[in-house]
Amino acid sequence: MTSKDTALASEEERIRTFLDIFAESSGLPIGIYEKQAGECVGIFSQHNEALYEGHCRFIQRLPGGRERCKADEMRRAREARETHTAGLTMCHAGIYNYAVPVALDGEVKAVILYGELRLAEDTHEAQSRQRHEETVAALGLDADQAATLEKLRVETKVYSKGEFAHLQSTLPRVAEWLYQIFKDEEKARYHIEKITHEIQTRIQGILNAENLLLEFDFLNKRDLKRGIHEIINSAEALATVVNNLGKFQREYRFRRQRLETLLVESKRIYAAEAKRKYVDVKIELEKVDGRDAFVEVSREHLQLALNNLMHNAIKYSFRGAPGRERFVQIAGKNEGDFYSLSFENYGVGILPHELNSLIFDENYQGKLTDGEYRTGSGKGLFFVKQVLEEHHGSIEAFCKQMSDDPSPEGQPHLVRFMVRLPFKQPEKTE
Repeated sequence: MTSKDTALASEEERIRTFLDIFAESSGLPIGIYEKQAGECVGIFSQHNEALYEGHCRFIQRLPGGRERCKADEMRRAREARETHTAGLTMCHAGIYNYAVPVALDGEVKAVILYGELRLAEDTHEAQSRQRHEETVAALGLDADQAATLEKLRVETKVYSKGEFAHLQSTLPRVAEWLYQIFKDEEKARYHIEKITHEIQTRIQGILNAENLLLEFDFLNKRDLKRGIHEIINSAEALATVVNNLGKFQREYRFRRQRLETLLVESKRIYAAEAKRKYVDVKIELEKVDGRDAFVEVSREHLQLALNNLMHNAIKYSFRGAPGRERFVQIAGKNEGDFYSLSFENYGVGILPHELNSLIFDENYQGKLTDGEYRTGSGKGLFFVKQVLEEHHGSIEAFCKQMSDDPSPEGQPHLVRFMVRLPFKQPEKTE
């Protein structure tokens, strides 16, 4: 059995448990019709047989009766799926059910059919009696069979519309919640499969250290340096994947957050690295109406994005020394509906053709970083841009070479990343 088949079997088991709970509490038979591999498939409570009304049992014992009932249920489920409409349905023999399409993101995932009952209102009772007579004729029942079937129809449990309304309001919400869980699990499985593949790839890159060790005495300095860089790149890429596994797969939940709190946390995480390089990290945020800047953000996602920007600014700064200050400057200001943040450092540059295009591509690494003994996975800025787009924000990069040397490699640059975040996220549209 494939993993997909196993997942499907697990879903069906949970659906059946849900149906059993409903059937036991309501005393009504229930089934869910799903479209699987192009076919309409019914899943039913194990209590249905015990809950069927005598009327239905009688018909299903007749030649062709069970098949007729199944085909009629399938027809009504299909109609509810196609019309996206919940409502009362009457079976081929005059007994009422309720059909509930279960929709997620505008797509009907399944249709629930539940209930074997009569409705107390005269109009519904008249329609039930008429359908009964049509069924008697269609099945070719004799007078005794017809009388027995009518007696059993009358004995079927009766609901008023008010009594039935409670089930109508609660069941669809529970079913949609159940299918939302399935959707989330399917999405998680897809991401896990991708991430597992990437982790395996990165681990294999790290394991190449064994080959490097075996060939150590025969390698020149250049090849040894390249091999070490490849291993470090794989390790850093693995760290990024593992870190993002807990962050980027989670749903975005927007709340008002104090931006300075997030930035101070980023500074704390990389304080040791900044100290080793004699790089001073400064944070200066402009107030908004005399108060600290609060912005609607998904905290976990934005924290990781800010961490990436902070780490890059420190990592690609030139090393400081006594009397030679190096810095990372984070500044913030109010821009109407947006709050802007700039991350500025002095060090390795970005080539003009890389700005605002290549550097935000997944797996791309800036050309000027090759000779600076710095490593990167080429994923950090890609993730940052993803997060900011989810926040309806933006990011731009600027770079200015600070010397007249015609070759930018190894020359100092002033690099600035500008982030803009809306104070308030737009209302979701259905």
